[in-house]
Amino acid sequence: ADRPTADSNPTPNYPTGQPTQVTDDDWPAGSSYPPVNSLDDVDYYLFDNSNFYGASLPATSCSFGSLDLIDASTAEIQTYLDGLVYCYMDVWEDAVTGAGYDLPVPTITVYDAPITTACGVLDMGNAWFCHADGQMYYATDLVWVFPDLAREDYIAEAVLAHEFGHGVQGYTGIYEAESYSAYLADSTEDELEWNRRLELQADCFAGLFFRSVADSAQLNEGDTANLTVLFELLADPYPGGDHGVASSRVDWFNTGLDSTQPLVCNTMTASSRDVE
Repeated sequence: ADRPTADSNPTPNYPTGQPTQVTDDDWPAGSSYPPVNSLDDVDYYLFDNSNFYGASLPATSCSFGSLDLIDASTAEIQTYLDGLVYCYMDVWEDAVTGAGYDLPVPTITVYDAPITTACGVLDMGNAWFCHADGQMYYATDLVWVFPDLAREDYIAEAVLAHEFGHGVQGYTGIYEAESYSAYLADSTEDELEWNRRLELQADCFAGLFFRSVADSAQLNEGDTANLTVLFELLADPYPGGDHGVASSRVDWFNTGLDSTQPLVCNTMTASSRDVE
């Protein structure tokens, strides 16, 4: 199937009550989320998207630092993460732009108190990719969400690899297409499953990132074992939540870690039992 193109006078094919098509005004100035004008477009972005899914992520040079997130100041964390964003760009840019999409460089805002953003008030203990402004946010106390790993490396790198993955979803049409599919869901259970598909794909994209930088960052088996524990600790405590249970999050992260192709991360075509 051909990638959808912008339509200056679209005629959406949505059922009565479905939101109208996305316009450029809905997205960050200077960026371009792909057009979603019909359910055919939704199907393309979720189930085909062949130029993007058919890409391959090359081994990429990225040497992580040794910043101690517990003792570092907000300014020190900000400086470190400002540099880290270019590792994500180096890994993903060719795959995304080579498929004909945009991938602007996001800024990262490190915050040490709840912050008001274009996505609303962001609480502490979290990290976000905000689709309303195309930026990433990182709370200084996030490290304490993982008390058993607090002194381990790569917590910030892994969490933001997942969040950057949400940005990749946005700029390749996946995010908006998934949002429409969740809107059309027949039940709360189906809506939550669509959300899990989005989150678990971001886990898989994080795995692809770490595979790409593994050699240059000198990751060893202990490092990757700690990364899987991190995704396990981020999991829903029960099936049917909005992010996925531990086995699902670990499986999808490892699926990405074992590959170089976004195709393996198409959670939108996976069976329901694989996205619990």
